[in-house]
Amino acid sequence: MQTIKQYLNFSDFQIHLRRSGNLGFPIVLLHQTPLSSKMYERTLPYLGKQMQAFAFDTPGYGHSSPLNNDISLDNYAYRISLAIEKIGLEKFAIAGFATGSALAVVLAQNLGDKVSHLILSGTPLLSEKEINFYKKNLPEFNISKDGSHLLDIWNNRINSYGAEGGLEQIQMVLEESLCASGKINYALEAVIKDNIQERLKLINQKVLFLTLENDKLRSSNKKALSIVQNAQEIEIYDSFPQYCWTNPKAYAKIVFNFVLD
Repeated sequence: MQTIKQYLNFSDFQIHLRRSGNLGFPIVLLHQTPLSSKMYERTLPYLGKQMQAFAFDTPGYGHSSPLNNDISLDNYAYRISLAIEKIGLEKFAIAGFATGSALAVVLAQNLGDKVSHLILSGTPLLSEKEINFYKKNLPEFNISKDGSHLLDIWNNRINSYGAEGGLEQIQMVLEESLCASGKINYALEAVIKDNIQERLKLINQKVLFLTLENDKLRSSNKKALSIVQNAQEIEIYDSFPQYCWTNPKAYAKIVFNFVLD
């Protein structure tokens, strides 16, 4: 199934997305920080066989225009909701990883019955220790003439994600980190300022928590699971962050089984 890249134009900004599939129930895919919709590039062709799949670049990441107002999850969600409206989705599921999961929760709260299902991985209910870790591992880098800043970013990404998912995964993370406009940790700052825990208590949609054994946000995802009534969990052992990238066919199957059955 073909994947198409597309820009949605608004009066003062653009939203970039990747999409696959022309028939079936729609799903919106939200990436983690500081990546982009490329994170879903490998799974989109599988999803597109049975669904209409739309992976958006969060404002300021990938090729979407940055926010020009206060950095907050509500402002990120507002722009994504405008993009969803522009492509004509009336009812749909949402899946996200890490900051993308937080954004999915905000969209579900704001859009209500339009959102049927949520698939959340690495939901960021962050402790002070975790906040300090991610602040340290999403720093700003000064460009150096000898290019040593690129090695610094590479080593930083390995420290943050590990290398067990393969070097291609780290390369993807490095490339997409370099595409971010403004500060690469803006979305993290938005999560820290928000109260995802209170938002989770208000969720009425069907929710699946996808917990990955080697994800540093594994315990955070389980904490989120304990808050949402009647939620389901799939825990995948010997798995790594960005499961949609490392195991694209298996990820699509999980989506089909939860959303379409």
